[in-house]
Amino acid sequence: MENTKKEITMFDALLKIQKELKTIVKDKKAFKGSYATIENIWESIRKIINDNNFIVYHQMTPEVITTTALFVTGEKLESTIPFSGNVDPQEKGKEITYAKRYNINAIFNVIVADEDTDANKPLNNYKKKEVDGSLAAEKLLNAGTREEAVAIYQSLSPAERKTSEVVEAIKFIKTNNDENK
Repeated sequence: MENTKKEITMFDALLKIQKELKTIVKDKKAFKGSYATIENIWESIRKIINDNNFIVYHQMTPEVITTTALFVTGEKLESTIPFSGNVDPQEKGKEITYAKRYNINAIFNVIVADEDTDANKPLNNYKKKEVDGSLAAEKLLNAGTREEAVAIYQSLSPAERKTSEVVEAIKFIKTNNDENK
């Protein structure tokens, strides 16, 4: 009698993993928001990944961290994230943990609830911090001459120039200049 059992491919295993994985909930609060820790992600997916014949390991060079998911057949999936070049040991440790989390998430399509704000930061798609133009407006209003006010205005960033405080200061200066003519 011939054995008709089909050998499972890496893609069969990945499909099974995707069917079993649940969305992961953020479990850690930090200064800039909350996130899912590497421990939470790993404990949420480890058994499913191992039961489907994958092992996961991380390799680092001074430039990158690469996470590899090695399948029982020798096939592998990899994800690599470059380091920023920061040499502060504590910051480097945070960067390593961050890279491990996101590499694992990328390889296995792990979804973390409301995680998109982290992804938007490197792409500059995040909501910009409101700029306070009050100091710039004060400098403009205290300028002794028109030329000094123009120089101050030209030294401002584009964001500062658009603040309501600076716009109002410019209107005030123009109104006073028109009245003094």
